Amino acid sequence: MQRYVRLYLAFAKNSILDSLEYRLSFTVWSIATVLLAVVYVLSLQFIFAHVQTIAGWRMEQMLVLAATVMIVDGIVESIFGENMNALSGLINRGELDFVLSKPVSSRFYVSTRRFDWDPLVQVGTGCAVLWYAIGMLAQPIAWHGALLYVGLILCASLMAYSLWFMVVSVTFWAGRLNNVANLYYNFIEIARVPTDVFRGSLRIGLTFVLPVAFIAMVPSQALLGLLSPTFTLTAFAMTAALLIISHLFWRLALTKYSSASS
Repeated sequence: MQRYVRLYLAFAKNSILDSLEYRLSFTVWSIATVLLAVVYVLSLQFIFAHVQTIAGWRMEQMLVLAATVMIVDGIVESIFGENMNALSGLINRGELDFVLSKPVSSRFYVSTRRFDWDPLVQVGTGCAVLWYAIGMLAQPIAWHGALLYVGLILCASLMAYSLWFMVVSVTFWAGRLNNVANLYYNFIEIARVPTDVFRGSLRIGLTFVLPVAFIAMVPSQALLGLLSPTFTLTAFAMTAALLIISHLFWRLALTKYSSASS
């Protein structure tokens, strides 16, 4: 375990050194991220000037949901984003041989070898929006709700990563799939909408089949004191299940890999 921690810290350090060469890119990203958050907040204010609730969600609750999406997306993008976008290229060019020859977990290496510092601005912006939303709430946030929220943010990040990892791993069978990693971004966009908006089988599907609800809505409900114990346990169970399934899927996918030397 200590070896993997040291290895990850080395990856992060190298990524910092690379990022310092592109300071202008970081500045532009930061400005764009903040502006998008401001536009989103203003849009919600405009909408709620005409309606009181959306599927039972008040404006301050929708802001909590939006902030949660920003935080989860920022975490996933920072830790896994560059790696997921590069994985299909490693597979198609036969460069995965280099990874498989290393005395470390291949999944760990391909998932964490690059750390993108730019999306951390999105995490900070999400925290600012969350702070603003909490100030609008009629009831104070309970400490256990805040603690559960942090735990479910971690679960949501791991769920999103596991799903993204499996989608990109389809490249082992399908070959050159252009922009397959971009399916993740469509997934995150759906998470901005509370699943209470949907009805019937679509709502069930977005909760348990493609677990959009667990990415933002469930953590938000925990912070707001609206989450049932059943859903809390389900969130932790689904996180563990997706991590295991994605690992088994990766092992299966590796059996379909044709190396550059073959």
